[in-house]
Amino acid sequence: LLRLAGFAVDRARGKASLARLVREGLGTRAAPAAILLALYHLDLEPDLPLAGDLLVAGITREPENALLHWAGSVLAWRNAGLAQAVVMTEKALWCCGEDLSGTAPYLQYQLGTLKLISMQWSASYDALRRVHDGLRAERVFFPYSTAVTVQLAAVCFCTDREQEGLRLCHEVDQAQERRQDWIPALRIEGDCARLL
Repeated sequence: LLRLAGFAVDRARGKASLARLVREGLGTRAAPAAILLALYHLDLEPDLPLAGDLLVAGITREPENALLHWAGSVLAWRNAGLAQAVVMTEKALWCCGEDLSGTAPYLQYQLGTLKLISMQWSASYDALRRVHDGLRAERVFFPYSTAVTVQLAAVCFCTDREQEGLRLCHEVDQAQERRQDWIPALRIEGDCARLL
């Protein structure tokens, strides 16, 4: 997109600029630079030790930065450190403060998903229920709301809440019928609905 807009992209120069921001700890730009560079080294040019070092340095500098802890949870999750990913996501929620932590849908969703994967059904139910209810009560952009409902239904079936699980399945079915009238479902949304 940047190239289409007329920007010249110089990957080496961009990485060097981000590294300088991180290394010198230049104000408010240091944390986003550490996150971008760590995610770059997680996906595009894999160097996991460097990605981890960047995030550790950022967290050391800003121990209450929720975004740094979130990025650390992504790094841990991608490297099969499920327990560490849960801890980092919980720490990110803690960093949000009491007022925001209960209504941070993306972090709550990640926590619910991590707990689901690790078969901690009650904790997964609590987090996914908060996200589900929050998405229904507030106008929050969340592209995979059907996935939340499907995951919550799955957790319900694992925690002896069959009736609630069936209601959630019905909710997904109704949402898919409404959505077909005005917008095509995202692929993951449609796949989740077909599973039910």
